[in-house]
Amino acid sequence: TMLWGNTSSLSAKITGDDAVYFDATISDNATTCENDTATVTVTYAHDKVGKHSATLTLSNGAFTHTITLSGATEKKDQYIVWGEEYKGDQITLPVGKEVSGAATATSGNAVTYTSSDENVVAIINDTIFKAIGAGTAEITATQAGDDTEWNAVSATKTVVVTEKKIQSILW
Repeated sequence: TMLWGNTSSLSAKITGDDAVYFDATISDNATTCENDTATVTVTYAHDKVGKHSATLTLSNGAFTHTITLSGATEKKDQYIVWGEEYKGDQITLPVGKEVSGAATATSGNAVTYTSSDENVVAIINDTIFKAIGAGTAEITATQAGDDTEWNAVSATKTVVVTEKKIQSILW
């Protein structure tokens, strides 16, 4: 809150390379500031990690006051979550079954998979796994993070692949 002894209207301007990440609003009672107080509210919103600064200049025509603004955005944590269909200790799949979207990252970024045994479960284009042959393999889901999220902690599931059963119909 600042005291201005002038009848001119008060203006607020933000300048600098990071000015677009800051916003300033002036209270309604500050349109003319004859020995009145004015509240200037500054907000900072940015999703890019790092420190940002700008300059706020308040002016009523007769007086000018400059304030340095700064803000910082930190990386966010993210987690991998297995879908409802794949909850539990293991996943059982028949030979030939392809699975995509079994796990998702809370960030919304794509999850990639690796397999402990490509002869049992193969990985297709990093994002799909396919049951190849009977046996057991570990599938690990990862998300490498980006400019705004940290790497997710990997999540591993045991996948049991079963042979397709041949059915006989007797007449």
